Amino acid sequence: YKFLNMKKLNLVGIDISESSIKVLQLDNKNKIFAYGSAPLSAGVVEKGSINEVEAFATVLNDVLKKTKPNVLYSKDNAISAVFSLPESKLFTHFCIVPNTIDRSQIENYVLTEAQKIIPFAIDSLYWSIHILEEENSDLKATFISVQKTDLDNYIEAFSHTSVRPVLVVGELFSLGQALLPESLSNDGYIILDIGAHFTTIGIFGVDTVPNMSISVPQGGEHFTRFLAEKLSISLDEAEQLKKQFGVDSTHDNTKVPILLRECLMPITDKINEAKVYFETQTGSQIKHIILAGGSALLPQISAFISEKVGIETQIANPFSKIKRHRVFGGSTQGVFFANVIGLTLRSTSDDFSHINLFTKYKRDENNKMEFISLRNIHSFSDFYNLIAQIIQITKIQIFRWFKAIKKQIHKSMDLTKSLLQNSSSKTKLFSSIFLVLLSLVFLTWVVITYF
Repeated sequence: YKFLNMKKLNLVGIDISESSIKVLQLDNKNKIFAYGSAPLSAGVVEKGSINEVEAFATVLNDVLKKTKPNVLYSKDNAISAVFSLPESKLFTHFCIVPNTIDRSQIENYVLTEAQKIIPFAIDSLYWSIHILEEENSDLKATFISVQKTDLDNYIEAFSHTSVRPVLVVGELFSLGQALLPESLSNDGYIILDIGAHFTTIGIFGVDTVPNMSISVPQGGEHFTRFLAEKLSISLDEAEQLKKQFGVDSTHDNTKVPILLRECLMPITDKINEAKVYFETQTGSQIKHIILAGGSALLPQISAFISEKVGIETQIANPFSKIKRHRVFGGSTQGVFFANVIGLTLRSTSDDFSHINLFTKYKRDENNKMEFISLRNIHSFSDFYNLIAQIIQITKIQIFRWFKAIKKQIHKSMDLTKSLLQNSSSKTKLFSSIFLVLLSLVFLTWVVITYF
């Protein structure tokens, strides 16, 4: 049954945070086919890196065996999945490409612009470029990259599980898939993702690929520690007060809202700076802010941010994109499911394959043999996929050989025509013999070089 319905299912989305793993698969009508989650022990994943691979693999495989209403795990088949990298691990750059730049030079132009601000050599990154064309306007380009060591860390961890990644994106992209409307209608959006350690400001101008991404090294845990220090209370007490009072000014007598507003001021300042820069660069107006992350649920936080930046602010609701199911346990707190929902929505894999960082991973010379390694075979399905990959690589190489040979033959034919047209009969005979010998030498060289 499952095999027959594979074409009706989206990729499995895997949301990895420091505290948990969530797994979700939707069908092509965005109805839940399977969902599961489990907590992660402290230190297994930390600051965007998987530190304890075996512990991570054990938890993920266990989650896959317990998903509901359908079990995803199968000892005979690997699971094709999409996952996101935390924005703190990504480096992005948005730029306007003047219409005077030749189309063949657009990639070089964007790379040159990105190198001016990204503090790493291009060859140490997996990267992609998203280009947006608008009528009667300069091209808009977003450069998206991750250090090779960071993505390698995740791929290595997944190799110990029954999951085979096929799509890797940034977390802001998956949040955009889950939270933004189908068409932005020329309205700019900000997704403000307040995580445990970092707050990410993502600006979207036209589609779900963020034009700008800014990480602020403050999040929910910083807020809790700040409260505990200033009020001389335990971290548990501070966490409870934070969730109870938030930034609601009617409870200022507790000092909690006052202190939390102080914590949030650097974030609202960054939002205002990013807003001015983006609107100046593009001429578009940012008209909406969507709050994501656990701290989005703090009382009155949306009203506070709206007041400070002058933009309508609302709390994320990813449930509007899917058909609800009891597997979520009746939770109304959609912010906790936004990333995993965005990962498995059909358009994630269908419309944005060009920003897949895993494609760059596979094409990297250091990973080609690893990608088709026998170590990745755990079932007949894996063996079949391996053979298909080898055939595909071979087809590409043969095509390259054919093109090279065809190009050289055309050059020889052009040279032959030129010589024969400008020669006497006797000279033509010797020229023909010479060219035959030259062709034999050339064919020998082709065989040695390409085969």
